[in-house]
Amino acid sequence: MDQPTAKSLCINQKASISGLENMNETNYVKNSVYWEMVKNYTEYYGGWGIWIDGEKKYECRAENTTSLPGPCNGVNGFNFLDKTLQKKGGYDWDGRNPDGYRGYQNCIMMMISRSYKNGKFDDLICSDKQDFYKRGVLCGLLAK
Repeated sequence: MDQPTAKSLCINQKASISGLENMNETNYVKNSVYWEMVKNYTEYYGGWGIWIDGEKKYECRAENTTSLPGPCNGVNGFNFLDKTLQKKGGYDWDGRNPDGYRGYQNCIMMMISRSYKNGKFDDLICSDKQDFYKRGVLCGLLAK
């Protein structure tokens, strides 16, 4: 499932793709998905990818602009649909990410695996469908 399809799945549920405000939220999502993966896929050692809100700003789409100091650094280089986000402190990037590899990696995914990358974020090509065994999306609704 690519990122546009993921956003559509949220919309079909009368929700929207969601972001993560703090590390408590990130850890909750990471742990919930991890245990679901372990419980249901005991024989498989690949990972799951969860699309998270954030799409690279047009002016920040050149390679490495979001990994270097400046106005596009980190989450500052992304636009967000989730209007409840304020601090965006739950984006736990893997290594030097987001790196905008070749200017094509414009969407955000949380990587869930049984390895050291469990719960880390990467910027990926929005149309990517192949890097993980399973794909999901974090959808959210405003509380009523």
